[in-house]
Amino acid sequence: MSYPKSVDLSKNKLIGMLPKCLEKLSNSLKVLNLGSNYFHGSELVAVDLSNNQLEGPLPLSLANCTKLEILNLGNDMLNDVFPSWLGTVSVLRLILLRQNPLNGVIKNPISKFEFPKLRVIDLSYNNFSVLLMRVIRSFSKKSSGVKSLGN
Repeated sequence: MSYPKSVDLSKNKLIGMLPKCLEKLSNSLKVLNLGSNYFHGSELVAVDLSNNQLEGPLPLSLANCTKLEILNLGNDMLNDVFPSWLGTVSVLRLILLRQNPLNGVIKNPISKFEFPKLRVIDLSYNNFSVLLMRVIRSFSKKSSGVKSLGN
């Protein structure tokens, strides 16, 4: 049986828990776009769960998505600290966490192996405490193309 490589269910009025049928797609699905829905509650290259009302902490299981390049969790209700543990996802290029009630201190990456491919990060409209210039310098030394770091 052949499974789709990309599923775009964005801008629907889907509500409730994420569907169980997605588990069967986890080996073949490369892009899942569920942006602009109302959800609560691998092999993926891109995850877009933006503009939902996702609440609580960021799921630590995202660190297991070793091929994840794009993560968009912007405009949700995620309440957590900066997910430095995502630095272990070595191919992550884009992180959009804007407009969530994220908080705490953003620390410099401990090693050059954290976020090695990161090019764009949007942390604007959160509640972070940070020595911003030190973090920007740290990211830009490792990655010549960090394009955006807002707060």
